[in-house]
Order: sequence, then structure tokens, then C-alpha cells
Amino acid sequence: MKTPRVSQIVVFLFSLILSSIGCAKPPECEEPFDVRGSEIVCIFKNSNGNYLYRQIRPLYEIDSLKIFDELGNRYTPIATLKSAPDSVMVGVNFISFTPIYNSRTDEDAFEKEICKDFIISYYHNVNDTITTCYKAEKTKCGSKFTNLKVYHEGSLLSEVSNTIIATVTVVNK
Repeated sequence: MKTPRVSQIVVFLFSLILSSIGCAKPPECEEPFDVRGSEIVCIFKNSNGNYLYRQIRPLYEIDSLKIFDELGNRYTPIATLKSAPDSVMVGVNFISFTPIYNSRTDEDAFEKEICKDFIISYYHNVNDTITTCYKAEKTKCGSKFTNLKVYHEGSLLSEVSNTIIATVTVVNK
């Protein structure tokens, strides 16, 4: 009986490796959601429809903006300059704050919907409140909100599902 040559063995192993690479599945959890990274993105306007944090001649300085949760914990707002939704000629700061979910206080969100208030201080004594309500769900690779709602003065601004981010326009009256 003949023994296989080394070159035949090498070709066989090389073919085996290539075929296994071609059939490999991509990772299931490349960028999984996690409620600990949840955020609300806000665009702020006044009752006349003017943006509070425009790029040019803002009504309030972005440095004066402060955001707190109902327990008094301060959030660092992150401003991203983009075109206004209604005019590409107007630069507006989209303000995000994170995380909405707090692992120390919000564990019940995996059992039932919970609601939390966030206090927005536009400038010294000019304040406002938005309310978030959500129910969380563990997934194979992380977690997400099955439902996330954002309210301002009793009106629903946004309702999103199966995500961790909501974008809203808040009109300060």
C-alpha cells in the first residue's frame, strides 16, 4: 500500500481549513444593545419655535444647560452640532444625556414598566421636566427596552421599541 505524500496531506489540510473558514458564521453580538448605555437625545425649542441652542445667536448658552434625575444626580449633557430638522441652513445643538437606565435603582424595569423624571435647567431658574417610562428585557447578548416612552408636560413626545435611544423635540413654554 502506498503512503500519501506530504504534498497531498498539505493540500488536504489547506482545503479543510479554507472550507471551515467559508462556513464560519459571523459573531451574533457584534454591537449588542445594553440598557446601561441608554440615552435621550433632545432638541430644545421655545414656544415661538426658536431653537434654544442654535449655533449662531443661541437663546441660552450651552454651558448653562444642566440635567438632573429625580434623585438629584447630575448628568453631563453632550452637545452635537447638526442641521435643524426643519432647515439644513440652521445649525442646532442636539443634546444627549446618558444613561437613562440606572442599574442601582432601576432593576424593576426588567419586571414592569417604570417611569422617571429628568429635570432640565436651561438657564439659572428656567427649568423643565421630561418623563421617561420604559420596560427592559434581557437579550442573548445584552439588553434593550421593549418600550421606551418620553413625555413632556403630559404629552407623549416619542415611543420607540426594541432599542435604547429616543430622540425628542422639547418645547419649553
